[in-house]
Amino acid sequence: MDDAKKQAGEEGKPAETPARPSRAAARKSRSPAAKAERRSRQPAARPSRTPGRHRTVLITGIGRQIGRIVAKRLDRSFDVIGIGQREWVGSRPESINASPVALERNLAEDYFRRQPIDTVVHLEYVHSPRMPAEERHRINVVGTMRILDFCHKYRVKKVVILSTAHIYGALHDNHPYLDEEDPVRAGQDYAALRHMIEIDTYARSWMYRFRDVKTVILRPCNIIGPTIRNSMTRYLGRTLCPTLLGFDPMMQFVHEEDLAEAVALAVERPGAAGILNVAGDGVIPLSHAVREAGGRCVPFPHPLVYASVRLLWPLGLTALPSPEIDYLMYSCIVSTRRAGRELGFRPRYSLLETLRSVRAGRR
Repeated sequence: MDDAKKQAGEEGKPAETPARPSRAAARKSRSPAAKAERRSRQPAARPSRTPGRHRTVLITGIGRQIGRIVAKRLDRSFDVIGIGQREWVGSRPESINASPVALERNLAEDYFRRQPIDTVVHLEYVHSPRMPAEERHRINVVGTMRILDFCHKYRVKKVVILSTAHIYGALHDNHPYLDEEDPVRAGQDYAALRHMIEIDTYARSWMYRFRDVKTVILRPCNIIGPTIRNSMTRYLGRTLCPTLLGFDPMMQFVHEEDLAEAVALAVERPGAAGILNVAGDGVIPLSHAVREAGGRCVPFPHPLVYASVRLLWPLGLTALPSPEIDYLMYSCIVSTRRAGRELGFRPRYSLLETLRSVRAGRR
């Protein structure tokens, strides 16, 4: 009984007011060290979502040099998945999903079914002139048609297609700085270039037919750099470069990293659409370009060069097939004014840096 009264009396007492901290303690709690300690005990702020990260970009040809560079550039802002003939070789960011899938196969459509695709970047193109023409046509032309069919069927919002400025042709009456309105005049006796003209023509027709899809067709000039392997890098990579006696055409080049940046800008700019030429800064005579890349010109009469290349190309003893010799005779220089206006594209690499990067890639 007494214990119960005692307990009731204690419970009825008012709660003691905690003692106010002394001025010294208050000053200590406001010190920078104390504030830092309190911040360290708080949960870390969640990193902000990168703008556009919820949007998915599908890249075809992701296993090729340009595809890998573009994928890493877009991975900063988008969810990137990729398919193509080649498998990704080398280190790959874990956030990028890349699979070797042929575009003309039905399996490619599964990637459109699985998740909504916001943008398709079509880079898959076989440049090997030694591959049988029928197989190249199946991969390049039929593959492009299939991808564009999927884009329409699954309501893709934007398509970026990589073409080439070579389709304008290297002709004696070319005027300086061909723009996007100039006609396609390249000779079609060369299967690889004929396929690219067919792809570009089909893509233009598709773009005008489906105007609700933002479509960008990029036409880059000669793409070179330390990692890319194509006819021009093989030519410039030689110690002795055959040239045509009496001809020294003006040339344009774009660094592989600058091209990847142009592709990324085409994806990122909401209003970007249409045909856009892409090139680096400046033009240079072929003979100077060879010298800057670390080679030396060896001029031959052009009838002898054409005849020799026709014999040596099937044996793998020349860097260029005979139809590409035209581009060592006449200029094919494009204007990039529209790309600068529409994309805000500005090359990061100078012309000399671009050429010297080929030499660096040989080491």
